Amino acid sequence: MDNFFRSMPRYKVIGKIGEGGFANVYMAHDFSTNLNVAVKRIPFTKKMNGLPSMVLREISVLKELEHENVVRLLDVRITSNDFALVFEYLDYDLHRLMERDSEPLEARLVKGFLFQILQGLSYCHSQKVMHRDLKPRNVLFDRATKTVKLADFGYARTFDVTHDSRYSTEVTTRAYRAPELLLRSPYSSAVDIWSAGCLFAEMVNREPLFDGPSYAVCMTMIIRAFGVPSETEWPGITSQCLKVCQLQKIPYAPTPKLGDLVPGLEPEGLDLLARMLCVVPSRRISAYDALRHPYFKDVDLDLGPIFFRV
Repeated sequence: MDNFFRSMPRYKVIGKIGEGGFANVYMAHDFSTNLNVAVKRIPFTKKMNGLPSMVLREISVLKELEHENVVRLLDVRITSNDFALVFEYLDYDLHRLMERDSEPLEARLVKGFLFQILQGLSYCHSQKVMHRDLKPRNVLFDRATKTVKLADFGYARTFDVTHDSRYSTEVTTRAYRAPELLLRSPYSSAVDIWSAGCLFAEMVNREPLFDGPSYAVCMTMIIRAFGVPSETEWPGITSQCLKVCQLQKIPYAPTPKLGDLVPGLEPEGLDLLARMLCVVPSRRISAYDALRHPYFKDVDLDLGPIFFRV
């Protein structure tokens, strides 16, 4: 680590703040701006054939995005042994914030967080970018500015609404995967809205809504919560569910009310959540329309910038 930062005299390491499968993240001080930054360090290994595709995707996507609710990529550095991405530093991620507080998040904070998450998604989708890995650890929060930012765009990719492309379904952490991902079906930016809906419910419940140990269990939980769409709405859905869930027949269970799954959420919030967690992707609300929902009629509009139409 010392050799790594010695080759980058502009930055002084303060401490390690995270790690992943191929990268470590450090908090560092940037002498040129007198601000703290987050440095994602990716060491070169013999197994690597160039830079990991996730790193290249993150760089290419973030260079094209500029919005208050999207984390900023400040610098890219290459040394003889390492590759570094330098980001603006934010105090907390949503996971840590929910862990830190023993009490549930206040309703106004849930609303403010969700509003800014959707602003970030609305902008990304207007720029034809899918995030594809929205989860609590990838939602950052700055205490000083009260700003929420989407981060970690390693799984992000651009899309073309005029083409029905088959993208990889090996994206998004399991508990936040939309049904079309679990069923390995073609998908669109609506997968981000499902993930945001899962975050919405988790901020209220303080635990993931569909946190099963396997894709089959997660899909079964979704079926028990919302039922299976008709073949008219989603041709082949029944056979897909049976195959993925490894079942002989669709389990019968009285469909619970969403208010039973997410108790304590006001009626307008439940209505928005139902529109975000619509099993049929084509009927799922867009980020732009979600921002105009009556649930946000009393949100603090100073929390973030204007939203964008796709």
